[in-house]
Amino acid sequence: MSPARALVADDEPALVDFLSTFPGERRGPAFWQDRLALWWRRNPAFTGEQPRGWVLHRAGAVVGFLGNVPSRLQLDGKPVVVWNATTWRVREEFRSESLALLFAHAEAARGGVAVYSTPNARARTIMDRLGFTPLPAGDSTTSLLPARPSGPTHAVAAYAARLGIAPSGPPAADAHTVPPGCEAVVLRDADERFDELWRRTRGQFAGTAVRSADAVRWYCFAGAHHRKILLGALRDGVLRGFAVAQRFEDGEVSGLRLRDLWADLSDAAIVDTLCLGVIAEARDAGCELVHVPPLEPRITRRLRRLGAWQGAAPPPAGRLRAPAGLLPAPASLYISENLGDTGL
Repeated sequence: MSPARALVADDEPALVDFLSTFPGERRGPAFWQDRLALWWRRNPAFTGEQPRGWVLHRAGAVVGFLGNVPSRLQLDGKPVVVWNATTWRVREEFRSESLALLFAHAEAARGGVAVYSTPNARARTIMDRLGFTPLPAGDSTTSLLPARPSGPTHAVAAYAARLGIAPSGPPAADAHTVPPGCEAVVLRDADERFDELWRRTRGQFAGTAVRSADAVRWYCFAGAHHRKILLGALRDGVLRGFAVAQRFEDGEVSGLRLRDLWADLSDAAIVDTLCLGVIAEARDAGCELVHVPPLEPRITRRLRRLGAWQGAAPPPAGRLRAPAGLLPAPASLYISENLGDTGL
């Protein structure tokens, strides 16, 4: 019999104690209480039909944990609930039992879509044996956009070099002019305009994360920690697209990481408006660059026109498993960092 059992609501106080006192952890109980509320109580995709996760118990105390954070994926027009694994932690003296948590998640998610977006090397090896595959990507290009008008700093150049990215030439002459009739604005909420945008644009990919108002609101604003910047692109006052960015620090470099960009991606003016809006927001926040992970070839081309430094992205660390035939061809998928636990 597996030593792992499904987590229930009554386990949460003991789980908070386990997570906040885990060796090397610097975030206290308040952080983890908010994190559990984000994962489950505030999550519009959590209905209670999926387990919250799995725990290992010894003498009434939690000694190991692997969480499950549901999200929604649209496949061929139909919503599918995803099993997103998160926060695999086991106290060292019980590591021999840690695989029971991973096996419990994989077995419970069998027949559905399971994602582990941040596995370590050991977990990746095991998940590959369990039938998981690398997360698909519609593109394989990482883009960096220096944000300071005075030009990139030595720290930005060093950051790019670590990623294997060389500086590029200057942008097109008119690249940094916002298209006529368009503007990018910071939004404090995702309102009914996001539902209307989703209805208009949801059919451009056979598979992608659901971007309804409640999904965007939860991802950007439902947690007290790691809140996002939500930028809307307006044309003639109508919401035509949005971008989600999150601040990061890496040594001497501060930047914004583009977690998601959604619009009718054939509308180059809106894509440009969003990219320019993120650059402006980074500059206003005192950041030095915008980091754009692989998204979609049309976005990559617009970023190149804006003068982005670009290079090949490393192979994705994340893993995904779905029943045969459920996922469309990779070219029909649009995967950004709002899939999985990345950014939460």
